[in-house]
Amino acid sequence: MSIDRGYGIATSAVLADSYDLDALIADTEAAKVAAEAAQTAAETAQSAAETAETNAETAETNAETAETNAETAQTAAETAKTAAETAQTAAETAETNAETAQEAAEAAQTSAETAQTGAETAETNAETAQAAAETAQAAAEAALDSFDDTYLGVKTSDPTLDNDGNALADGALYFNTTDNVLKVYDLGGTTWKQTTPTSAQQTNIDAVVADEADIGTVASNIADVNTVADNDANITTVATNDSNITTVATNDANITTVAGNTTNINTVASNTTNINTVATNDANITTVAGISSDVSTVAGDSADIQLLADNIADINDKVSKTSSTGSAVLPTGTEAERDGTPSAGYLRFNTDAASAEIYDGTEWGSVGGGGAATTVYAEHANTLSENAEIASGNNAVSGGPITIDTGYSVTVPSGSVWTIV
Repeated sequence: MSIDRGYGIATSAVLADSYDLDALIADTEAAKVAAEAAQTAAETAQSAAETAETNAETAETNAETAETNAETAQTAAETAKTAAETAQTAAETAETNAETAQEAAEAAQTSAETAQTGAETAETNAETAQAAAETAQAAAEAALDSFDDTYLGVKTSDPTLDNDGNALADGALYFNTTDNVLKVYDLGGTTWKQTTPTSAQQTNIDAVVADEADIGTVASNIADVNTVADNDANITTVATNDSNITTVATNDANITTVAGNTTNINTVASNTTNINTVATNDANITTVAGISSDVSTVAGDSADIQLLADNIADINDKVSKTSSTGSAVLPTGTEAERDGTPSAGYLRFNTDAASAEIYDGTEWGSVGGGGAATTVYAEHANTLSENAEIASGNNAVSGGPITIDTGYSVTVPSGSVWTIV
């Protein structure tokens, strides 16, 4: 069973980054409260400005009255001076007092004008604050409307329009209460896509999680899986034989037996040349697949199938040959394609070195012989891309120059000699 959870997880991550509903609602309410507070402060400031303006006008009236009184006193002083020299001193004193009063009146008038200017400034600031509050409130309302166009809320089925009656936007979301899943709208495909698993799907996911040990076993065979993935055309052919696959699936006990023979399966996987040869016989395979009645008969012979599965080790242990008098077909590949954990006696053809090689239990070594009688030289690579070690007690000779790639080395044991000529 294969369950793809990637899409739902990815979409949930985007949802968590872009649409924090609680945070957005909280920010909207905070902005609204701030706007109302700013408006109240503006009205209070405007009232204070009007009161200050009234006080300034009253002070100005008092100043004018004081100025009039001063002028009257000055006239009386001058009259008193003319009437009597004795009263001159008193008149001069009165004049001085009048001048002092006039200066006080002028100072009061200046203060009144300053207060009026401050009141006008306060009124301007209040109007500015009120405008800013109205702007903030409009922005908050716009943000709430934008979010409402993206998250459509809770619904029983897929909507065709947003909450304002407009066309759906790419990435729109809603919660489907029928299936209990969150869905996202794909504008390109004009479809609603599920972002979270249903209860039935979650049950299957839990079942897969419970098979963690088996999944780990499959994951460890990733090299074999990649080999199979390369044979995509052959897999597609097998996929068309769905009814036959279903029949095989019912033989779970036999499949388990085959799964236990991982060593043999890896051996078969390494014979990609032979597998590809079989894959080219597509016409014959199609003919066999078409004989459904015979296939059903074979499927019914579970005992024979079990016997065949038990003998799979013997089949996999045999190397293919071209004919009874021809050649054995060795596994072929590069040095990078060698077995990960080889055993002593493993034999293969190395395409990098263009020669057969055998594993002695410690390292791979070339297999001698096979050259023509007229050969007067031996060829070898001039670049070393792996660690190498001369066997203890042996000497080695190479034709130079030799390049050893970074990170690799050649170990020459004590008593041995490596000569480069």
